[in-house]
Amino acid sequence: MFRVELPTDVAEHLYNAFANLPSPSDTDQRLAQLLASCSILPIEVLRELLFFRSSPYASNAILISGLPIDHDLPPTPVDGAPNPVKQGGISESTILTIAALLGEPVAYRDEKSGALVQNVYPTRSRKNTPSNESSAASLGFHTELTFSRTAADRPLHCASPDFVLLLGLRCPADRLATTSVVDARKACSCLNERQLAALRTPQFQLRAPYSFTRTGDGSRPWSSPVALLRGPDDAPSLAFDSACGVKALSAEADGALKALTAACNDPEIHEAVRLQAGDLLAINNNRAAHSRSSFSAHFDGRDRWLQRVYVRRSIWPLPVESPESYRILT
Repeated sequence: MFRVELPTDVAEHLYNAFANLPSPSDTDQRLAQLLASCSILPIEVLRELLFFRSSPYASNAILISGLPIDHDLPPTPVDGAPNPVKQGGISESTILTIAALLGEPVAYRDEKSGALVQNVYPTRSRKNTPSNESSAASLGFHTELTFSRTAADRPLHCASPDFVLLLGLRCPADRLATTSVVDARKACSCLNERQLAALRTPQFQLRAPYSFTRTGDGSRPWSSPVALLRGPDDAPSLAFDSACGVKALSAEADGALKALTAACNDPEIHEAVRLQAGDLLAINNNRAAHSRSSFSAHFDGRDRWLQRVYVRRSIWPLPVESPESYRILT
């Protein structure tokens, strides 16, 4: 994981630039405004982001600390909080700037009502669910998968984001969660050839993510048989979700899945981060899996609060909401 601390004067310059942006006519104009602000970032940071975006040999994640967020942050939302949950737009500008440097920021119609910048905070009603609104339940290692009832036969990884961005807004010391990231190459290096071969064959089923299945009857179907591992040996790609559900369809596959899970959970293999306010963690969703520990939540306006943005290298040829809302994938 590449880690960098943004100098204070750069963060202040970015804050002022974001605060003085004129109101955009649409999302693309806002992204153009934000890209024009990128010259404020140090060349070394820009170079690392471009390398991270393009190279199959780049780090599996980047942690940028000291980024600007809103000074007047309201209480952390709770169950049933109306949208928008805050009035300021500094943190949205921050996370969308990094997103635009990595590719195309996208949303999913069935995930948080198609919001491009998603607010992630614990809710009392879902504290024990396998979702980003949980707190009492930990989320096992997973890659971000997607599900659409209008394309229920589409493999869950086909429309997945290439990058997942998490920005800390409020991170109280007594309510911190640990986000762990494991590189697919390191995990695979712990497995033998037979186990790797099993992971490359369609002997597994993935369950539709909890957060994508709240509409309709709320059912969470299992996928058709799929492989969990793809790509070349020196730059492998994982697609699995131990948080929402993955099951093996043979004894050989079960042994490989258990070996993969053990490798991901090995503290010598994964890297752990406890996000603070102003920290942005960008994860390569193809080459890394991530997890989140349980944490304390009191639902009193002071709980952990992140923002999340999904990024794809290209939107085409996926189905979109409409020509006007082409960043919302269906």
